[in-house]
Amino acid sequence: MLREVEGRDWEDQELVWVLRLALRRHDGPAPLRPMCLRYALCARHGMRSLTFPELQLLALIQVQTGSGDGSPQEVDLIRLRQLMEHVNENIPVPDDEAHGVLEEARLLAGSNPVGRFELMRGLGAWYTNVQRNDSQPQVLLTAWLSALVHGREYHTALLERLRLLLPGVIKGLRRQRKPEFGEALNMVSERNLSAPLRRSLELGWAIIFVLGMLILLALPSLVFAWTIYMGTEHGSDACPHDLNGLLIWFGVLGLAALFVGCADANSDRTSWVGYLLRLVLLMFPWFGASWTFHLTIDEQESCGRTLVTASMILWTSLLLLELLSACALCWGAAVFAEHELSLRHLAAQAGRDRCNEP
Repeated sequence: MLREVEGRDWEDQELVWVLRLALRRHDGPAPLRPMCLRYALCARHGMRSLTFPELQLLALIQVQTGSGDGSPQEVDLIRLRQLMEHVNENIPVPDDEAHGVLEEARLLAGSNPVGRFELMRGLGAWYTNVQRNDSQPQVLLTAWLSALVHGREYHTALLERLRLLLPGVIKGLRRQRKPEFGEALNMVSERNLSAPLRRSLELGWAIIFVLGMLILLALPSLVFAWTIYMGTEHGSDACPHDLNGLLIWFGVLGLAALFVGCADANSDRTSWVGYLLRLVLLMFPWFGASWTFHLTIDEQESCGRTLVTASMILWTSLLLLELLSACALCWGAAVFAEHELSLRHLAAQAGRDRCNEP
């Protein structure tokens, strides 16, 4: 099997030390478990991955040539830990990991004293024995905020999808199905329709899909322009709250946020101006809903029925949209937490399946 994998024959000495690591015994019969064989092969790969500077540091480690009675004084643990930190990209290595390398070297040496060759193989076993640490809450929070902050801009995402769809619509004959409307096309394909009629139906679905995306593309600008129009045309000085001014400022800041968002689409992150505008826009529905729904009947008449009705519909819709967005954000955080718990479960399972000496 090993010859088929690597395309060459292994030396007997090399095969012996791999089997010693896999069997967890120096001599005598023992069951060969797949997890232990994988561990031994990974240790060999780690040993072969040691670079020349690391081998130079290994040559500086003092190794006594006494009997292999397992005494800690056989190897200079300070130098060994320094070598492990060098391999570990200068990340501190605890003492128990250095002792673990020494224990693997002693297992390979058996009754013989531990030498540099055994240390090399023990280092390979340690280097490939990667264990996952639990992610701290701040790490999960950072990942969640990064996914939230560095998301694609609304108009940029829609334009990208339109760029992919429009060439097929312009050609008029679609020879490949698009995944965006795959369910509808599957319903069409299951029927015994002629090829021209099927292509016409596919083209019709594509046109409807593109028109819907164009409407979504223009919807934010239309909403902000509509609020400016309502505030300028239907305002009243007799209104106890400045409902028309709130609508006008909402439309102006909304259009400004759209322009800034389009300008930030070419950069890796949103500018602080874009964040500030979005934060201010999030507060408008709360003030608008509070002002509108606290008006009495007489005050509503003074403000104008058209302005009051438009304010009720707009601010209520935006509040519901913000609540749904908050639910989506909480769902995203729950997904991050679920992934972390799954990884912890897999790490615990891997820890139970580790190749330990029976």
